[in-house]
Amino acid sequence: LGALCYWRQNPDYIDEAIYAWPPGDEIQLGFEVMMRTLQGQGPKIQSILVGPATKGFDEIAAVLDEDCDRNSTGWDNPGLENWAPSSYVDAFFERPADPTKYDISSH
Repeated sequence: LGALCYWRQNPDYIDEAIYAWPPGDEIQLGFEVMMRTLQGQGPKIQSILVGPATKGFDEIAAVLDEDCDRNSTGWDNPGLENWAPSSYVDAFFERPADPTKYDISSH
């Protein structure tokens, strides 16, 4: 959050923040891909590439106060549905389904 804090305190510095690899969302995506694989959804390829998400100043201002800490080592994740939505990830599987709705009695 340190770099975003600098922007929050200097609004004219840049136009938008780019989230190329948000750590929390990336971990969530990896877990959901693993669950889909174990559920037999049939991955088509071994790598899923995801484009960056962006946020504007107003979105950052909603997350950080102006008195934020520039030395913060925290993260702001855009949210998995904003970075790698299910509709996008579904295309990488033969039998896509929501991994959180799996019914174990179906086998």
